[in-house]
Amino acid sequence: MAINNHPITTDDPNINQMRYMIEQRAEWLYEICKELESRGIDYEPIARAAISRFGHRRGQEMLNNFRCKGHDLRELGESFESKPSTTVFEKEYIEISKDRMEVDFHYCPLLACWQKLTNDETELAKLCDMAMDGDRCMFSEIPDSEFILAQKLADGDPVCKMIVQKKNN
Repeated sequence: MAINNHPITTDDPNINQMRYMIEQRAEWLYEICKELESRGIDYEPIARAAISRFGHRRGQEMLNNFRCKGHDLRELGESFESKPSTTVFEKEYIEISKDRMEVDFHYCPLLACWQKLTNDETELAKLCDMAMDGDRCMFSEIPDSEFILAQKLADGDPVCKMIVQKKNN
């Protein structure tokens, strides 16, 4: 499997700085996991629990700021489109409607960091999936919605395809 995770935008110092900061945090996660592993501790359930807690907290904060309290996913899409992470992750908004938000991520600075630290594709996929627990839990706070991670860069897919949709769809 070949992982294609290369940014298109490389000449914007602000975007590069934000990517660098995200990469540092990805490196922290990697080093904490490696240290736990070196001490004979299975880091995955610990990391997943912590990342999930973070995701739930972020989801509750996000929902508290929404006028529609998650009943209209257009508000979610508008909020995400306006954030700097749109450019940092080179997001393409495929659909934003009342009942569905579909976004393709063409680049991931977390994965880029992990690729510098290991070429073990199984480990890269695990780290990516653990990190996505934050998104899974964040979006689980949206009433009557489901989160679908349809594709992942770390699995060799051309994009990370994230879908949040109302459960009746």
